[in-house]
Amino acid sequence: MGELLLLSFLIVIYFNARKSLSISLFLKVVVTILIMWGALIILRGEWNGSRTALMLNVIGHNGVILYLLPLLVFLPLSGFTLHKILYLLFLYSLFIYPLWLLNIQDLIQRGSFSYRTETIGVFLAFLSGFLLFFHPIFTKGQNLAIRITLLIYLVLMLINARRNICFSIITLLFLAYLVNSFIVKKEAIYSNILAFGGVLILILIILINLNSLLSGFFSYLGERGTTDTRSGVEELFFYDFNRSGINDWLFGRGLNGTYYQEMVDSDTGEITTDRGGIETGYLDLVLKGGILYNILLLVILIPAIVKGLGSRKMVGVSCGLFLLTYLVDLYTTSPLSSVSIRSILFYLCISVCYRKVRYIGYRDLKRLKYRYDKKLKNKIYMKIR
Repeated sequence: MGELLLLSFLIVIYFNARKSLSISLFLKVVVTILIMWGALIILRGEWNGSRTALMLNVIGHNGVILYLLPLLVFLPLSGFTLHKILYLLFLYSLFIYPLWLLNIQDLIQRGSFSYRTETIGVFLAFLSGFLLFFHPIFTKGQNLAIRITLLIYLVLMLINARRNICFSIITLLFLAYLVNSFIVKKEAIYSNILAFGGVLILILIILINLNSLLSGFFSYLGERGTTDTRSGVEELFFYDFNRSGINDWLFGRGLNGTYYQEMVDSDTGEITTDRGGIETGYLDLVLKGGILYNILLLVILIPAIVKGLGSRKMVGVSCGLFLLTYLVDLYTTSPLSSVSIRSILFYLCISVCYRKVRYIGYRDLKRLKYRYDKKLKNKIYMKIR
C-alpha cells in the first residue's frame, strides 16, 4: 500500500507541478548525503541469496525503495499541488475500510499476534491523523469520515493493547486541536479553558471507571498496561552490538542486518537467533545504518520542525507539529524503518517545512483548488515570498 501511495504522489506532482519553490543548499547537501548513505546500506546487503530474497531486497517494505524516499524532498511542490495531495490522501484513507473487512479475523488479537491489527494497510489509518490538521479544506462529510476512521483505529488499538500506537494517535488528536484553536479559529482564551475543562472531566470519568473498563472490553490492555515488553529486547541488542565493536555502532550492519535474539516461529515452531528488526525506531536505524544514519535524519528533522512552527501558518505549523511527533515515535515505534504511510508522510512534511509553501494559511489553501485563478495564485505567491 505504501508503494502504491508513493507512485500516486509522483503522478499527481508530475501533472500538477508549477514552478518549484527554491530548496536551500543545506537541505540539498544533507539529503544528498542521506541518499548516498542509503546506497551504502543497500550495497552492504545480502545479494547472493535466492531470487525471492533478491526481489524482497528490491521491492520489499524494508528494501531499496525505503532508502530512495528522501528523493521526495526534491520533487516540485506548490500550494496547488499540496492541495491535490491532501485530497489524494483522503481518498487513500478510505481504503482502510475494505482492508478491515478483508482482514476482519485479525482485528482483535491476543499475545504475540496483537501487532497485526496496527499494520493492516501499512498504518493507513495514520492518514486520517495527518488530515485532521487540515480539516478546514474538507467538507463536513469528509471530516466526519476522517474522525470516524481515527476513532475506530484508536478503539482497535486499545482493545489490542497497542500502547505505543494509542499514544501516537492521542498525541495527534491533541496537536490537531491546538492547530484548530490557535491557528485556524484563533479562539479566545476562555473557549480553550472550557474545552480543557471538558477533557479533564472526561479523564476523571475514565479514571473512576478504570477498573471496570480494564476488566471488561479492554481487559488485554489491563494485562499489558504495566508490562515491560521492551527493555529485554533492547538489552539483547546492546549486548550484541557491544561485542561487535565500534564499526557496527557507527555504520550499522547493512540492508539485511540482524542482531542476536531467539525467536520462535509460531507456525513451524522453528527457533531462529537472527532478528532483522527491533521495535525501538532509533535502534532499528542503528541496526541498518548506524548512529551516523540517525544523526543525518535528525539534522534535517529538527530544523524542519523549527521552520514549520516558525511560519505561524496552518500548513507550516501542521507539518511541523506532525514531524515533532516523530522525535518520540522513533523511540516508541519504528515509523522510518519501512516503506509505509508514516515514512512517506515524514518526507512530505520535510519537503513542505523547507519551502515557502509553509507560509500558506488555510483560507489560501482552500482557494487554491481553483487551478486557473492566476490572479489569486499570484497574490498568494507574493504573500509567501
